[in-house]
Amino acid sequence: MGPARFHCVVENKENKEKNQENEVKNRENEVKNQENQENQLKNQENQENQLENQLKNQENQENQLKNQENQENQLKNQENQENQLKIQENQENQENQENQLKKQENQENQLKKQENQENQLKS
Repeated sequence: MGPARFHCVVENKENKEKNQENEVKNRENEVKNQENQENQLKNQENQENQLENQLKNQENQENQLKNQENQENQLKNQENQENQLKIQENQENQENQENQLKKQENQENQLKKQENQENQLKS
């Protein structure tokens, strides 16, 4: 075997080794690529979950606002009811006062009548 042929054999051996190394690297890269794809999918899923959570949070905030508004309305309603009761009570009191005045007036009129009758009897 001459030196040129020996050189080819060595070169072939080196090439085979490089090919084997490249195949190993390729397999490693494929594994990494697959991992990356899986990670991208997970990231996408996480983003979707974050969006969904944001929407839910917004909905919750709106509901809290509605609840607060409802509570305020309930308080206003209660206040209105109390005011209605006060108005009714005031009306009743006013009616009672008017009735008392009428009674008093009637009594005075009765007294005057009686006085008049007595005066007529005297004269």
